[in-house]
Amino acid sequence: MPTKKYAYDLLVLGAGPAGQKAALAAAKFNKKVAMVEPKFIGGICTHRGTVPSKTFREAAIHLTDYRLRFVEPLTRKKPTMEDLVKRVDWVIHNEVLTIEGQLKKNNVDIIAGYGFFKDNHHIYIKNVLGEVIQTISFDKAIIATGTKPHLRDDIEYDGESIFYTDIILTMKNLPRSMTIVGGGIIGCEYASIFSVLGVKVTVVERRDDILSLVDRELRANLTHQLESRKVQFCLNDSVTSCIKTSDGHVITQLDSGRVIKSEIAAFCTFRTVCSTAIGIDKLGIVIDSRGVIQVDKNFRTSKKNIYAAGDVIGHPALASTSFEQGRIAAHRAIGEDTADFSPALPIGIYTIPEISFIGQTESQLTEAKIPYCVGKAYYKDTSRGSIIGALDGMLKLVFHLDTRKLLSVHIIGEDATELLHVGQAVMELGGTVDYFMDHTFNYPTLAETYKYAAISGINRMQDR
Repeated sequence: MPTKKYAYDLLVLGAGPAGQKAALAAAKFNKKVAMVEPKFIGGICTHRGTVPSKTFREAAIHLTDYRLRFVEPLTRKKPTMEDLVKRVDWVIHNEVLTIEGQLKKNNVDIIAGYGFFKDNHHIYIKNVLGEVIQTISFDKAIIATGTKPHLRDDIEYDGESIFYTDIILTMKNLPRSMTIVGGGIIGCEYASIFSVLGVKVTVVERRDDILSLVDRELRANLTHQLESRKVQFCLNDSVTSCIKTSDGHVITQLDSGRVIKSEIAAFCTFRTVCSTAIGIDKLGIVIDSRGVIQVDKNFRTSKKNIYAAGDVIGHPALASTSFEQGRIAAHRAIGEDTADFSPALPIGIYTIPEISFIGQTESQLTEAKIPYCVGKAYYKDTSRGSIIGALDGMLKLVFHLDTRKLLSVHIIGEDATELLHVGQAVMELGGTVDYFMDHTFNYPTLAETYKYAAISGINRMQDR
């Protein structure tokens, strides 16, 4: 029997969403797989990002009786950070056990340490001191090292008064006031959560609006709801300094000259990819000016046996897309066939209320000169909306004026991220708006809004 050339068929660098699915996908084909991870099984997603922030959100909604806001005054005692984080810790623990169980069940070797490429078939494993403790050989590799927060050199992030995204949930007590720097997805999610908890929030955003990737009507709806909870916005403005005062407050100075005083400040700005400290420069792998690894449609880098997936390859840098990218990359790396990565990506934003969409916005369709028509429906017009206390939601269907094919779906409101997948399926299968007209939906459900929006859109089209 011939000696095996490499210790592993596939080596995966990173244990976040892309790394997990890559390792499991290859292992399913009886490949010898190793996963190298220095700190967290599950990655930042499980320990400091997606999972804890979404759990914190759900705990805030539950512990404040937020879903009863249209029925009765919210009189429940304000929860403490200890109450909220207790649920977060439980979910993280459960997630880690689940991920570890899946990896072990599929015989994936988990190697603790920092991976650093020696060449395109060997990797050093280093300890926290930077000492090489092991060298491993591999046939193919997938880089899934993710991102880290961009930290400004002039800001002292002390974890007591001034925070960045990965450590927000380490605060000991709920503040009375809070400055959030960044009006993107992470900043708006935390602004909405803390506002439900009764915190006075000010959001600073350098662009002229929050969530610039979202449909304008949904942005306006969210802004209105946040402002009704006393959230203030400082748009077209940037932070020049942020310092802790002797009395324990934080003073945030803006370019405009405005000064914001709050108990804490949290920087929820952009993240940088973790690609420059793993030795890929020696391999000639092409990265852009931001360190984003360049890949082809198969997620292969410029080095033919090295692949990359997840946040490290840039936009859209979501856990959902990372899972799929990792799976496809593994299939392609080991020579197994699978469908290409779909360009129709569902986006989920876990603000309160949720936002979710797929396809282009009206502005993008107009710019592309695509004739379209819009149908809208509102949660308040459904029985389910009243039953669950979700009267402020809206669903918008956008379809082609001539072919009636569904072009995009935009939703704001309770369970928007779940509800979107009905529209996603119809879009991906090339369906038209008539599908919603011609089929029965369970009653009472929020999914009925698809039928109401379809009727609205077709009526508008016929009135033209």
